Amino acid sequence: MWLGFLELTCLSALAIAAGLAIAVRMRWEGRAELYVGASILAHALVTAPTLALGWFGVLYQSTLAITSAVVSLTALGGAFVGTKPGDFARELGRAALGLVRVPFDAFALALRPPSLTLIGLAAAGGAILWTAWATYLTPSSSWDGLWYHESIVGFSLQNHGFHFVDFPEMLTYVYSFPRVCEMLNLWFVAFADRRLVELPNTVMSPTLLLALYGILRRYCDRTSAMGWSTVFLLVPAVVLQMRSTYIDLHVASLVVAAMYFTTRPRYRLRDAMVTGICLALLIGTKFHALIWTPFLACVHVVRILVHHCKTRPLAAWGTIGATTVLIGLVAAPVHVRNWLRYHNPVYPVAVDSERLKIHWPGYQHVDDIQRPFAETLEENYTAHIPGKDFFDTKVHSYGLAIPWIALPAAFLAFPLAVLKAARARWSKQGDDARAVNLLLVIVPALATAPLSPALWLGRYNIHLAAAVIVMAAWGFSHASRRLAEGALGAAIMVSVMMLWWVDPGWGISFSQVKQLAKMSTEARAAYEWPMYAVPTRTALARESELRDGDVIAYTDTGPFPSLLWNDRFSNRLVYVHFDGAETFRRKLSQVAARWAVAVPGSGEFAALHDAPAEWEEVGIMTTTNSWTAFRRRR
Repeated sequence: MWLGFLELTCLSALAIAAGLAIAVRMRWEGRAELYVGASILAHALVTAPTLALGWFGVLYQSTLAITSAVVSLTALGGAFVGTKPGDFARELGRAALGLVRVPFDAFALALRPPSLTLIGLAAAGGAILWTAWATYLTPSSSWDGLWYHESIVGFSLQNHGFHFVDFPEMLTYVYSFPRVCEMLNLWFVAFADRRLVELPNTVMSPTLLLALYGILRRYCDRTSAMGWSTVFLLVPAVVLQMRSTYIDLHVASLVVAAMYFTTRPRYRLRDAMVTGICLALLIGTKFHALIWTPFLACVHVVRILVHHCKTRPLAAWGTIGATTVLIGLVAAPVHVRNWLRYHNPVYPVAVDSERLKIHWPGYQHVDDIQRPFAETLEENYTAHIPGKDFFDTKVHSYGLAIPWIALPAAFLAFPLAVLKAARARWSKQGDDARAVNLLLVIVPALATAPLSPALWLGRYNIHLAAAVIVMAAWGFSHASRRLAEGALGAAIMVSVMMLWWVDPGWGISFSQVKQLAKMSTEARAAYEWPMYAVPTRTALARESELRDGDVIAYTDTGPFPSLLWNDRFSNRLVYVHFDGAETFRRKLSQVAARWAVAVPGSGEFAALHDAPAEWEEVGIMTTTNSWTAFRRRR
């Protein structure tokens, strides 16, 4: 098993080195920009081969390792072309060392003079370190993760690709959903086991933090930019997604990175190409990206034409064309296949519009999760009630700093920004030019608000929180120093306070982590978790009995398919439709099912329970719906 982790480490290090080498050749300004660019490039170097192998149906561990190594080595070698290898290698080493020093330098800066930003940095850094450690120790336990995000990973590994198999309606998300984020989850489990399946959110959180810092740094001093960045990371809908396989923090890191690069004051074509990579990754994350990507792409295209069309028209249009191709390569397989199979590119989401004459079938309607805007306002401005927050934060998901501090400040600052930007048309004042840049960041994000399927749900709108914070920080930069520091300090403190209030938060206590750290890997895999996980007795049986290739059959009932795989994802899940007890048991024999699961009260449960000579009960698979496992008697 440790050889698998070693393989993961070596391949990841190679992709990171290649991403950093390309980033160094980009000649970006500042370590934050270098880190964000390098992380996006490394993400692409890992994700692109995984997606390609999956769509071609050859996603094996061996092919993934070889293909990834070849792609990363090619990119790394390409970065050395045209350089003196020795000099460039030393430059690359200095850049890597500089990035390692970023958190230490940030703390040092916050200490000169002492600032409440130091508390924000400690909380944000602590959250990243804590969730990375907890991810390794604890079993996954988030609802959507166990339902379909991890199931995308499991079925991709089991089937060595993304092709359709027979499945119940509840699992259509597994086959019809975009999967860029899940492929990073797959990367962390493909070579070993699922201990690191929740790691991508934690891994991408520094990218999210530094991308927003890079934007803020255009409009305020370094300490304020750091402070407001930590406020952003500590928004409950953001920080509580760490140690889960919810993907919204991961998605937000791509959105904010795209916001950063599309609005870079000096927009070179090389910057535009990285923007294209951001947009291509973003469009492949989830259906919501179909709303966000066009607005960012418009800024991207307009700025390319404004900056380069007159001087380098072929290169400008070539860059736009390359972006279009990249977006198409990532988006087309999912949406075209959904159209061919379901006559709905965003299946299973139903779309009905009389005005547009669109009637796309599906079983989930967007209206089901919408709330009136007045209700959203009321919820965010009422007293917080601890005990109702978890990975999918629904109560006060924007926290306290956004509605009470950042939003009022942004509301007051926005007209001033518009006025300064308008004045920039006939003035060359630097502050006015920054206002124009500010609006390029803010307006595309705000334009998505009326189109959001659930404005009340913070995790669907993390980029809006980023836009509000940027607007507020710019506004406070024009206020008195005492007011600006007081507002930032208050925002940091209430954000930290929300971390203390949330319950169960990351779903784990310090004493539980100490307990888990003393356990063996097998015992940790079978740890009985309070939320949606497998009880210990059944988990131990699953790990010991289900070997490579063993089949566990599932039916139309049961909420969490990913729990049916062992920790190595080495057994197989097979769907067996129930159409009568005798027929059901015969089908189980035909697929050589070693285990089968059913919910009490269902026909399939009765079929298994009423055949004690052939099937015996193992135990409850999950307390939700009392999903129960049976084993075939030998």
